[in-house]
Amino acid sequence: MSHITHIETKIQFKDGQILRQALQSLGEVGTVIKDYYGKVQAVNMSLHTPEFQRGIGFKKQASGEFTAMMDEYGCGNRGSSLLNQISQKYIQLYATKAAQRQGFHTQAQVKEDGHVKVLARRY
Repeated sequence: MSHITHIETKIQFKDGQILRQALQSLGEVGTVIKDYYGKVQAVNMSLHTPEFQRGIGFKKQASGEFTAMMDEYGCGNRGSSLLNQISQKYIQLYATKAAQRQGFHTQAQVKEDGHVKVLARRY
């Protein structure tokens, strides 16, 4: 049955600015998501792509952390796949920002298998 659920992830989305950058790098950012029947739900930020037009939403919790939300009914694993891409991009941006704050110069390298390696060097 179709319904929007909160998705538990191993990644803690704590930095809203970095989360927004990750979403913008992957597609259209908005503030609503839809369920299978077209019912709209407001969120702090959402990502919509041609492959997953209902969108994945992120709602800020009292703890300051953002929780992922989506309705994957009838979509196979397209939503989960998109959430995985968001998580990877968020980690890349978060690691880059943390290294730069500590005085490192950073460079991201995308490997043939799609994995991203962040190099941090101090000169």
